[in-house]
Amino acid sequence: MEPYFAAACNLSRACTTVQESGPLWHAVLASNSPAGLLPPVLRGGDLLVDGAILDNVPVGAMRSRLSTPFELRRGNGTIIAIDVDVRDDMSVDPAMARLSVRKTIKGYFSTSSEACPGIGDILYRAGHIGGLHQRSRTMAMADHYLAPPVAGFPLMAYRRAAEIAEVGYRYAMEEIGQWTKPALPR
Repeated sequence: MEPYFAAACNLSRACTTVQESGPLWHAVLASNSPAGLLPPVLRGGDLLVDGAILDNVPVGAMRSRLSTPFELRRGNGTIIAIDVDVRDDMSVDPAMARLSVRKTIKGYFSTSSEACPGIGDILYRAGHIGGLHQRSRTMAMADHYLAPPVAGFPLMAYRRAAEIAEVGYRYAMEEIGQWTKPALPR
């Protein structure tokens, strides 16, 4: 099995849990289970959900693993952080006095862009506050930082995975191409 690194929020222990062994599908499922939208994934008696609650792009955890003498001898150490989180602020029409329970729950099942955020949007935003709060620190710790333009895709757009992957691939190729270009002579 190839080595991997997947981080999830451990609700049982109130920390980020890094998974590096076991079935990859299980680790990916845990790191992509938004709290409140999907049930937590069980691992060793712990409840694991999307790691964005604490740290959406766990560069610190990766950096600590790559700075060991063993990893340095292997030539590992460059971290390319890929941040696919939505950057838009959440707001509503200032004229609204309150959010209706009916409209908020209806918004969970709706794909329209009404002025009222749906329950899915609210839970997603609440679950990603930690990652948003740490974004500048994450960017500073990474050797390279990529933020593919995928904010226009819905959170659970699994059927559009090929399209999302293509957008990310084109963006990454353009950005990585800039890393390898020689500096212009002065």
